[in-house]
Amino acid sequence: MTTPKINVRPVAPGEDAALYLNSLTDQRLIGTYMDFYVAALRLAPQDPDLIELLRIRNGVAQSCKYCLSVRTESASNLADDIEHTVVRFEQSDLPERQKAALRLAAAFLEMPSELTQKARDDALKYFSPEEVVGLMFRLTSFLVNKPRAALGIDGALDPERLTTLGSGDVGKFIPQARPGGE
Repeated sequence: MTTPKINVRPVAPGEDAALYLNSLTDQRLIGTYMDFYVAALRLAPQDPDLIELLRIRNGVAQSCKYCLSVRTESASNLADDIEHTVVRFEQSDLPERQKAALRLAAAFLEMPSELTQKARDDALKYFSPEEVVGLMFRLTSFLVNKPRAALGIDGALDPERLTTLGSGDVGKFIPQARPGGE
């Protein structure tokens, strides 16, 4: 049984849910969050495919249609159906380094206290302690989709195909005015 979502206002097809939600929020909060998000982007490891896998795993965990409808430009090598792989990563042909990061992500997103010592040890085979912290902060920055998913305003930018977002698109998520031109 799924809990019905609350719609603040139904998002029109093609309407950017992030921009809409941000327009309903105090802009100081959005600015602070975006500062955190951009700072998290700069943390190690700088591996676009790995970070995209974590972003997509987060989108799957939150059932965020918006998150699963976009792909970052820097990680264009991933298959369109990668969301299935990030859930069943243990049985996939992903490199062990990516599997170690996805184990961290799974525990972080589902039950952080359940992260096993083996998963921690495996992560430290592939990542420095600083990189593990960077991965955790990246995952934290991706959680901004939770309110959109909970409110039911997490629609895909384009329901027919994936939308590519480039690094220069971060600024578009900070609206200049509230709905209705206020």
